[in-house]
Amino acid sequence: MAVPYNLLRTVLQILLLVVYGKYLEDVLSFPFLAVAYLFSLIMAWSLASFRLRGFFSGMILLLWPWVVRGVVLLIQQVRPSFLQISFDMNFYFVLVPVYLFSITTWIVLTYRRFGRYEVLLNGLLIFLLFLSQGNYRVTIVPEPVWLAVLALLFLILELLVLYMAVAGERSLIKSPGDVLREILPFFILLLPLLVLMLLPLWKEYEEGSVAGGGGLLKSSLFRFDFSEYIKLETEISMSDDLVLMFRKEGPAERLLLRRYVLSGYEEGQGFFRHEKDRINPPDKVPTRYTEYEDPAYRNREKVKQELFLVNIDPAAFLSLNYPVNVQPVYNWDDSSFVRIYQSEALVNTKPVREINPSVEMAPPDAEHYTYWGDSLAIGKLARDITENIPGALLKTAAIERYFHENYYYSLKPGVAPDGDQLSWFLGETKKGYCSYFAFSMALMCRSIGIPARVAVGFWVDPDVSVLNFYPVRADQAHAWVEVYFEEYGWMEFDPTSSTMYPGEQYPFAGFSIEEFSSLIEEILDNDLVAENLAEPEDTAPQNSGGNAAGEQILRFFRVYWPFLLGLIYLGSLLIYHKACRILFFLRRSARGKAKCIYRELRHLLSFERKPFRETIGDYGGRVDRIYGFTFSQVTSSYQKSLYSRHFSQADLELMAEQRAAILKEYREILSPGRRVLHFVLPFARSL
Repeated sequence: MAVPYNLLRTVLQILLLVVYGKYLEDVLSFPFLAVAYLFSLIMAWSLASFRLRGFFSGMILLLWPWVVRGVVLLIQQVRPSFLQISFDMNFYFVLVPVYLFSITTWIVLTYRRFGRYEVLLNGLLIFLLFLSQGNYRVTIVPEPVWLAVLALLFLILELLVLYMAVAGERSLIKSPGDVLREILPFFILLLPLLVLMLLPLWKEYEEGSVAGGGGLLKSSLFRFDFSEYIKLETEISMSDDLVLMFRKEGPAERLLLRRYVLSGYEEGQGFFRHEKDRINPPDKVPTRYTEYEDPAYRNREKVKQELFLVNIDPAAFLSLNYPVNVQPVYNWDDSSFVRIYQSEALVNTKPVREINPSVEMAPPDAEHYTYWGDSLAIGKLARDITENIPGALLKTAAIERYFHENYYYSLKPGVAPDGDQLSWFLGETKKGYCSYFAFSMALMCRSIGIPARVAVGFWVDPDVSVLNFYPVRADQAHAWVEVYFEEYGWMEFDPTSSTMYPGEQYPFAGFSIEEFSSLIEEILDNDLVAENLAEPEDTAPQNSGGNAAGEQILRFFRVYWPFLLGLIYLGSLLIYHKACRILFFLRRSARGKAKCIYRELRHLLSFERKPFRETIGDYGGRVDRIYGFTFSQVTSSYQKSLYSRHFSQADLELMAEQRAAILKEYREILSPGRRVLHFVLPFARSL
């Protein structure tokens, strides 16, 4: 028991040490930290072996680092070198982990009950170390997902150490076989249970992060990205964190970096990413050079763009209107960026000269892109605005202009009395943030037969640039409208008002060249080398039945994965609890079946654990005395199957009757709530 328990404790301490070392890697030598940690363990184990009184052990643990420093000073006096300077540069930084791990290790080895409290202390420390990884800026690991893996690993180890500490106090683990028998079910069943327990908190955190990200950005696994389901929040806040650096070469004037398009709509809920939106444009940065279909729309010119991601999902692909290719770029050592890539996009650069360009599309698509629910107020307002205006283009422009002239921008749209935020915005308050404007214009266009969808991404200020670099902050997250014209493609319209609601102030941060000069200098000092150069990958959409079926399967798993995880956990429980019963029917010999019956009942009564040195006969008698069971009779039959020359079918039938009697006693003595708890949390029985 002691060896695996202390091994897990050491692994936990090393994880904490690695995180601590990553924070101080610029000023602290990791080999020095590792040697100091090794000496602290040796000192703690030595003092615990000598069994000195607590006062003397505590004084030695406090003073030994300073004794080592004194020895270094004496050596420096005899043979001057840079040893003392190097030692002192690291000494004061390692004092905290040295004191912490040496003292806690000595206390655990001396006072076994402290083991459960050490787990709480480690949890507090990892929380404090991870606290600075806020705002989704990860510094201690290369990729945010590794931070999530590290946190999950730490949590699992913490729970295992806690379980083994309590089990060790109760003398439940004495051999390697006991370790496997006790820990393996705990480990197998713990992971899905943890996920199920965290699902409500995760969902609540994600929903809250959307409001904290301007109504568009959400957090997930220590990073953030745009939400695929946009609804209207009653109040939002804005962050001025730098998200990316953007550079372009070309004639684009309106700089809208699109992340997602949202064409699906649910009345009363909001816009969401539909399957049609997942084919084109792309949503992830490919691993090599990739080309996309050129739609050959009119009035478009090619614009070269470079994106340097700082504080967003590294796989996020952002681009101006119609990307036609993308090339990932190698990231250099000690880079300030999580991902770099180049791309070319076709951008609308000339005004549409036609008064009434066609909006025709295939009937299924037309039905999808013109669905707007049954809001009479939206339809009436759209008709009132466009009644005497000819052509789809001019009607669309009139709706856009109507919002510019009659509505206000606000971060506090307020709560609609009837819960209908959109109608309240249109008819009463006339104030909201970009999602309110985009939702309203898209639905109004749809109500008069013009295909429209919502796009989300970043608005880039064309007046703020240094050497053609544009900084993009989180508070520039934006939603706008894209309207379809047959020969011109999806064209951008931005209905959001630039007039702030009276009494509110715009929260956007001011621009400072000094703030971004180091990043620009870093980019200019490094060559952009194309990554994974190969033949272009053809990603033109294939409308095959297999792809459609695959999309349906993926959508099913995306929607119902919590239920699937719950079923997997339930299935694991059934197999764990009924394994002996299943083996009973598979065994042919009477002795083998008797062994299965005994193992099944031992598992059922595992809330009263059998210490290592207790015989099975004494254990059966103790269970009978404490709970009033007849378990000793089953124990006698089981011993007969083990040691008697004759164990017949009649003996097996008698044992089966004894099993039935114990099952009845089990249901009478234990409450339903406790029986359910033992079934759902089998690894917590001994706790």
